[in-house]
Amino acid sequence: MLWGFISFFTYINTIHQRKMDTFYIKLLAWLANSAILGLAFLIVFAIMGSEIATLISNATGGIL
Repeated sequence: MLWGFISFFTYINTIHQRKMDTFYIKLLAWLANSAILGLAFLIVFAIMGSEIATLISNATGGIL
């Protein structure tokens, strides 16, 4: 993901002929990267949450 951030912002900063203002391009890039990170966080959170619940269930012998 870090490589995605670096390559996307490098691409934005190297374009010389832009029809949009630099601020709006960077804002759009920031929003897109935030959405990608948020989605990745939710996926990881769901996977880890189910794994932790399984570990607790196995550790307590199925009581919880």
